[in-house]
Amino acid sequence: MLITSDIPEEEAKMEISILKNQIPEILSRVPPFRYLTESQIILLQSFGQIIEYKPSGIILTQGKVGGGLYVILNGQAEVKIRRLGEEVINLARFEIGSFFGESNLLDATQCTATVTAAYKTICFFLPRMCFESFSICMPEIKYAINKALMEEVIHRYRIIN
Repeated sequence: MLITSDIPEEEAKMEISILKNQIPEILSRVPPFRYLTESQIILLQSFGQIIEYKPSGIILTQGKVGGGLYVILNGQAEVKIRRLGEEVINLARFEIGSFFGESNLLDATQCTATVTAAYKTICFFLPRMCFESFSICMPEIKYAINKALMEEVIHRYRIIN
């Protein structure tokens, strides 16, 4: 499924058709999908969506509940937070292969940061609802993603402590 964000439809379709062949390779290098086989990644791709964002397009909004996991396929995204009574703080810049929204994938939580497209950016989006359905029809895929995400959380925790 292709969802566009104010980008000419023909241009978006052409770029997406080129990227579709690269999606399995990109996803196989992303930590949450490291334990999936090639056939599982191709299957996972069929459950996801490809979303294009124009420059400065909002992908996630701090304080709002997100809907799932995003992987940048093309472009870049900026991560910013606004602390109460303070200015906006730039935290990071995500590039191709970066992922975010993992807490929204695991639990319907509020986003801790705002993520916006720095340039025209194309993301693979795995909706939480699809991920949850894996419990019934593909528990091995859900288990593998959960395991990889927990390892990533532990790794990040060790870095900051």
